[in-house]
Amino acid sequence: ADYVREKVASGAYDHGEPLDDTGRRYFHYLGLIRRRCMGNPVDFDFSTWDLRVSIRNPANEELLIGRVLGTYEAVTGKEGRAAGASSGGMLKVEVSSA
Repeated sequence: ADYVREKVASGAYDHGEPLDDTGRRYFHYLGLIRRRCMGNPVDFDFSTWDLRVSIRNPANEELLIGRVLGTYEAVTGKEGRAAGASSGGMLKVEVSSA
């Protein structure tokens, strides 16, 4: 989580255009999971206080939970708490404000 949070905060994962909208920021940063062949985020939902992501074919559940947590913390600027559950090739990660 720390690694991803630092990379997002530093702008290392930005692709040139400003990502002012929270939904677009989540879409872009969670899309890195797919581009790095770590799984396929097929759905995400967020509010001010939480983020829920469904990832099909997760490569490494613990790594992906940390990646989602780091993304949440970088986008919101809040410390988060993450939990994940896996079933039938789908990892569901929920992050909430700590």
